[in-house]
Amino acid sequence: MIGRLSPPTVRQSWPAYVGALVALAFGTLLLSLTVTLIGATADATDRPGVTTAERVQLEDLSSLFGFMAGISIFMAMFVVASTFGFVVATRRRELGLLRLVGATPRQVRRLVLTESAVVAIAATVLGCAAGTVLAPVAPWLVRERGITDLTLHAPAAWLAWSIAGPCAAGVAILACWIPSRRAARIDPMKA
Repeated sequence: MIGRLSPPTVRQSWPAYVGALVALAFGTLLLSLTVTLIGATADATDRPGVTTAERVQLEDLSSLFGFMAGISIFMAMFVVASTFGFVVATRRRELGLLRLVGATPRQVRRLVLTESAVVAIAATVLGCAAGTVLAPVAPWLVRERGITDLTLHAPAAWLAWSIAGPCAAGVAILACWIPSRRAARIDPMKA
C-alpha cells in the first residue's frame, strides 16, 4: 500500500526531487559515456596492426576512463544523498502526519526508498538516452583532441545501458539509505 504513494508523491512535490534527478541523470550520462569509451578502446586494442605503444596508450586511456566512472558515481551519490536529506528535512511535517495516522517507521522508510527508485528510473532513462545520443561523438572527440591517433568506434548502445542503468539505480538506493533512516525516526508529534 505504501509503495503506491511514492509516484504521486514525487509528482506532487517534484521541485524537491529535481536536484537528485539532474545529478543522477548527469552521473548516468558520464558513466554511459565512460562505458562507451572503454568499449571503444577495448575494440581498438583487439584490432590487427595496433603497435605495442598504441596498446599501452589504449590501456592507459581505459584506466583513466575507469577512474572517470568512479568519480561520476561518487559525485552522483554525494549529490543525491544530500538532495534526499533535504527532501526528508522539508517533509518532516508530512512524514510526521503519516506516522500519526499509523504508518510504521519501516513503512516510512520504504516510502522514501521507493521515491528514490522512482527518481532513479527517470534519471536512468534520461542519462542513458543522452549517452546513446552522444556515444558517437565521444570517441571522435578523443581523437580530435589528440589523445590518441587511432580511430575509435563506439560499441553497441546496449552495453552502456546494461552497465550504467543498474549502477544509477544502485547509487540512488544507496544514497537514499541514510535519509530514509532519518525519515523513519521522525516523531508523530512533528505533525
